Amino acid sequence: MVGRVVSHYRVIEQIGAGGMGVVYKAEDTRLGRALALKFLPADASSDQLALERFQREARTASTFNHPAICTIYDIGEFEGRQFIAMELLDGQPLDQHIAGKPLPINRILELGIQIADALDTAHSLGILHRDIKPANIFVTSRAQAKVLDFGLAKLTPGGRGSSAMVQTVAESMLTTAGLAVGTVAYMSPEQARGEDLDQRSDLFSFGVVLHEMATGKQAFQGNTTAVVFDAILNRMPPPVSAINPDVPPELERIIDKALEKDRELRFQTAADMKSDLQRLRRDRNSGRGVMVGSGGVPAASGGYRTARSSSGVPAAAVTTVESAATPAAPVSAPPPSTPAAAPPAAAVAPKPQQVVAKAEPGTGNKNTMIAIGGGVLLLLIAIAGFAFWKSSGSQAEPVTTQVADAPPEPAPAAPPPTDVAAPGPEAGTPTATDPGAVPGVTPTTPPPTPPPDTAAAPPAVPAPPPVTAAKSGTPSTTGKASAQ
Repeated sequence: MVGRVVSHYRVIEQIGAGGMGVVYKAEDTRLGRALALKFLPADASSDQLALERFQREARTASTFNHPAICTIYDIGEFEGRQFIAMELLDGQPLDQHIAGKPLPINRILELGIQIADALDTAHSLGILHRDIKPANIFVTSRAQAKVLDFGLAKLTPGGRGSSAMVQTVAESMLTTAGLAVGTVAYMSPEQARGEDLDQRSDLFSFGVVLHEMATGKQAFQGNTTAVVFDAILNRMPPPVSAINPDVPPELERIIDKALEKDRELRFQTAADMKSDLQRLRRDRNSGRGVMVGSGGVPAASGGYRTARSSSGVPAAAVTTVESAATPAAPVSAPPPSTPAAAPPAAAVAPKPQQVVAKAEPGTGNKNTMIAIGGGVLLLLIAIAGFAFWKSSGSQAEPVTTQVADAPPEPAPAAPPPTDVAAPGPEAGTPTATDPGAVPGVTPTTPPPTPPPDTAAAPPAVPAPPPVTAAKSGTPSTTGKASAQ
């Protein structure tokens, strides 16, 4: 087949083969684009059931226009063999992508959301895939999931799918009561029992795929088909976290809910399952942003469950720290106006400590508290120093006044000798021992100036109040000095 031209498609090389066909890489000679040609095996060309399934795959997939579903371009026949012209994908099937090892959690979430969205689109058109498994999911080199092989797809009653999906002989054989259709290890319980199916059957199969993506192992294993059926109907698969401890509890919950035996307890729509996966991805991203932050206040330290269960507390923490940071600026200012800011700072300081007790300790939070405490301490020291300086300054003034008034105090002690020789202070030097010389002193006192001093002296004698005596004594002493 390589090198030949099929219709207007030139076959370049074979890129894959399987039970349902052989896939070649080809080129559209009209549009000049690369695509894939899937041929029905030669030995299956005469098999009516295989032929109907092959055509159903083309008709069903052509109904969709979705990034997570492989696009169908054309369907035709060449030398008695049916072929489908479809989108050429660069990558590998999901089962090879898993390769017996669990995928990273972020990859599981990204691919899971894309697959769930593709199933939601198909179910909204009333189309059931009925064969969801890793081999039917392709992962491109750009990590884009593509759902393949709608060969077992079924249009539910009232569905809005392609009008070409009519009841055929093959379809009646596939949907006969009691006939299980699909891949055994990925069947739902109702599918294994041959019951009527709805969209919840695809969600169970999708849960089995998620389990394998998270653990690297099939959820239901057995050496025979009977053993696998028994596990699907009666047993729960091993806990995901027991095999892969890195799986978040929320992802394990989503997988367990999808694998409920009772379809009424399962996810009811693919949209619900996609929403839970999207919520988990959002919480993981926001939780990782907090933990890898730059050392600020951990608004939602811990994990993403903490950001949701106690979302109110972290908000209060941020507000408290911001309010505490405001008085920290006045702390560095020594002016007297800062004492008014001291009480708010002291009142705000304890609040961040309470928040730290609730949230996980952080280096940035401790440094903030140390800075605030140190600032408050410096403020209190500044206030105490200012008060001490103020009190010492007010006490220094009276000391200075008393020292200035101290010299006049000896002057009041001098009045006793003045009282003894009060009549003749001027003549005391010539006639000190002659008491009768008083009348002779009268003519020797021509200057009338001393009497004012003498008259001023008596007021100085009644000097019980030190202040008044000091003031009045000062001029009299000066007068005597000038007279002498």
